[in-house]
Amino acid sequence: MKYKVRFAPSPTGYLHLGNARMATLNYFLAKKIDADYILRIDDTDIGRVKQEYIDGVHEDLKWLGIGWVHEFKQSDRLAIYNEFLEKLKKENLVYACYETAEELAYKKKLQIAMKKPPIYDRAMLKITDAEKAKFEAEGRRPYYRLKIDYSDIAWKDLIKGDLNFKGEHISDPVVVREDGSFLYILTSVIDDIDAGITHIIRGEDHVVNTAVQIQMFQYLGAAVPIFAHLPLITNNEGEGFSKRDGALSLRNLRAKGIHPVAINNYLFMLGLGERDKVYIQTDDIIADFDLEKYNSAAAKFDEEKLLKINLYILQTRCFEEMHAMILRLLNLDVNENFWEIIKHNITGFQDIATWYNIVYGDINAHVENKELIKIALETMPEVLDWDSWIADIKAKSGLKGKELFHPLRLAFSGVENGPDFKSLIALIGRNKLQERLKSL
Repeated sequence: MKYKVRFAPSPTGYLHLGNARMATLNYFLAKKIDADYILRIDDTDIGRVKQEYIDGVHEDLKWLGIGWVHEFKQSDRLAIYNEFLEKLKKENLVYACYETAEELAYKKKLQIAMKKPPIYDRAMLKITDAEKAKFEAEGRRPYYRLKIDYSDIAWKDLIKGDLNFKGEHISDPVVVREDGSFLYILTSVIDDIDAGITHIIRGEDHVVNTAVQIQMFQYLGAAVPIFAHLPLITNNEGEGFSKRDGALSLRNLRAKGIHPVAINNYLFMLGLGERDKVYIQTDDIIADFDLEKYNSAAAKFDEEKLLKINLYILQTRCFEEMHAMILRLLNLDVNENFWEIIKHNITGFQDIATWYNIVYGDINAHVENKELIKIALETMPEVLDWDSWIADIKAKSGLKGKELFHPLRLAFSGVENGPDFKSLIALIGRNKLQERLKSL
């Protein structure tokens, strides 16, 4: 049997790190077990879905290095969903309901006041044909609920272990709205059956949905996939990510100079405890991927760790790759010598632009020892030779160590730290060095 996994984004916003975690771990699993990777676009929320978000899904996945063997949209499968719905109706596994939103809210309020769980009371199973006709004469259109089997629902989750739910503790879920539109909980099962999905990694916020969907698989006579539920990534306040939080969207992180391999490393590490090993290539991550090693502890986003991983990854890339990245994101056409000299003096991607300005642009420097600056100008050779030049400056100024090098570095670059002097002055060049010394 061919294994199959899927990633099923809803294109109502741009993908963020939480979405990317499901996309990447499903991809790692697919590569590890030689499974097909299926991309399903859950685009039935007509009011919020935009083509730009669908295009964004494609762009983000390709940027992460994720490829897929098949793609389909839920909006193209409405006739198929209706066929399955009719099958469930005939077998009395779904039933029509006519309550208004206000009536449902009132029922729920009463249950909570009586300290009862807010589980649907199945009142609509007891109404007569005459009552149905009366509702419809009033202009009410039915919505449909799945009838949960009141039995134990158990499965072995690859991350959370043995899970068991009592059917009577689960409210019959709505599967079709009164306008005839389908909810995810049903369409996802139908799609997974048709696509032959064998493994599903998703967030732990879907655990109750999984219990319901396991019954749906059984109702429809299909094999139940293997499930793994990961804790959601949260921010510093313990809240989950939202597509409205654009700061952690993949497109925003990409624009800030975060490398896709850094993203893959960071998402791989979450849930594995304290790990310091960083993989240079995504294939190396896949080689070490083992889903059963992940724990169910909360996963809090650590920006400092992501940036640290990213810096390490940037410093290991070949010049050709970095040149294209710097040109695209910073609009700077740097040469290989510049990159090799400054790459170990950056703390983040934007520092590349800072060093570009230090080397090629205008700086603001202040040096109190004007006599040292005068000596440096007088001894500057026609052809720069740092070793002989600094020897002359030492001899004439009588200075050494920090008293000598600190003011010179400030004069040359405007900053107190950086590459070694020989490399730095070679980058800046004689004319600009002379110009900067004269300005002091």
